[in-house]
Amino acid sequence: MDHQTESLRSMEGLLKCCANNVPLTPISFLERAANVFRGRTSIIDGPSVKYTWEETHARCIKLSSALSELGISRGDVVATLARNVYAMQELHFAVPMAGAVLCTLNTRHDSKMLSVILKHSETKVIFVDQLLLPIAQGALDILANEKVIPPLLVLISESDNFSPTTVNSNSHEYESLLESGNTEFTVRWPISEFDPISLNYTSGTTSRPKGVVYNHRGAYLNTIATFMLHEMSSWPIYLWTVPTFHCNGWCLTWGLAALGGTNICLRQVSPKVIFENIAEHKVTHMSGAPTVLSMIVNSPESDKKPLPHKVNIMTCGSPPPPQILSKMEELGFRVHHLYGLTETCGPEVKDRLKDIIISGGENISTVEVERVLYSHPAVLETAVVARPDNHWGQTPCAFVKLKDGSNNVSDQELINFCRDSLPHYMAPRTVIFQDLPKTSTGKIQKFILREKARALRSHC
Repeated sequence: MDHQTESLRSMEGLLKCCANNVPLTPISFLERAANVFRGRTSIIDGPSVKYTWEETHARCIKLSSALSELGISRGDVVATLARNVYAMQELHFAVPMAGAVLCTLNTRHDSKMLSVILKHSETKVIFVDQLLLPIAQGALDILANEKVIPPLLVLISESDNFSPTTVNSNSHEYESLLESGNTEFTVRWPISEFDPISLNYTSGTTSRPKGVVYNHRGAYLNTIATFMLHEMSSWPIYLWTVPTFHCNGWCLTWGLAALGGTNICLRQVSPKVIFENIAEHKVTHMSGAPTVLSMIVNSPESDKKPLPHKVNIMTCGSPPPPQILSKMEELGFRVHHLYGLTETCGPEVKDRLKDIIISGGENISTVEVERVLYSHPAVLETAVVARPDNHWGQTPCAFVKLKDGSNNVSDQELINFCRDSLPHYMAPRTVIFQDLPKTSTGKIQKFILREKARALRSHC
């Protein structure tokens, strides 16, 4: 069977649920993958972890069974605090297959914030990456001090010799728990496709994190929309450079099963490791915040390797400047840009009105001003926001981080540089040199910069 025929059959299978009036759920992606793609590689995590889709399906069944034996029932919340490890892929299926709701916690939160989220979500079980155990333990201690019953801890250990009893006598180890499960466990399919499948907390771009509930139908449909937008066909090889905790990996934690793809787990993101994995595994797709693209472009030449083929990379958030896009293309990447919002299952495609500055009745696109600033050889990062002005109403205010060794560049030089390429009213009237505040997922926190710009006195 050729690749195109297989792709068509794959899409037909994904649409059968609609025709048969069966609740739409990402669980069906794994059920089908175990049959259609059973011998294809599902997960690779370092040199020691490699499974097929048939094996992944069996492991998820056993893990669902084990969760049920722990007392997890429909609607209970099961949380994770882990890097992009193989267990995160399995938990995205095993938790909803047990009828529970998955809550993937941001690995960059501190213990205090984690304790707030664990309390708010009423988490019953938390799976913790061994590397992040001190942070998780700190959160559980805070809950205990507040007289809140802490969730049961399951440790995702990196060594067979690690004993979870050194953490808590009531804790479990991931593989041991999984092996205790029953392969004959009956999957708890959603009663309604509007049943919750996951609980995600926003990265706090404009305020403290908010809890957002995804349902099975929304996750199913957004999964398909995302891999179509990413131009994925059957058998993609996906490198996990976007955090799996962020909007369930933009729903692609489920999407790779739908296409029989391979998950390449990446626990630490660096340009050198990215290039090595692309070369070793023949990666076809990856994703990441614009900062990941900047890291790749600005990495030392010694870290870069020729790509075996064109690699599709999807980026979400503020548009990368054209200079970054062109350099990515030169390296062999094909960039797809979109906007994201946790409240809408991850990736959306419309910009924000607040990125427009109105100065003297003229509309100024901050993206256009940022594009010009990025073309200056000394500029590493920049963000443009509105500064109040008594005469013009608003004027552009640019926050700039310079490249190393470029500290001799002045604000007036950058203003004049912009005036050479833009109408004068579009050029920044204020330039502030500083590191740019970012969320834990790498997005520039423009609301902080807007507050700082509003605190400045109006221009005379």
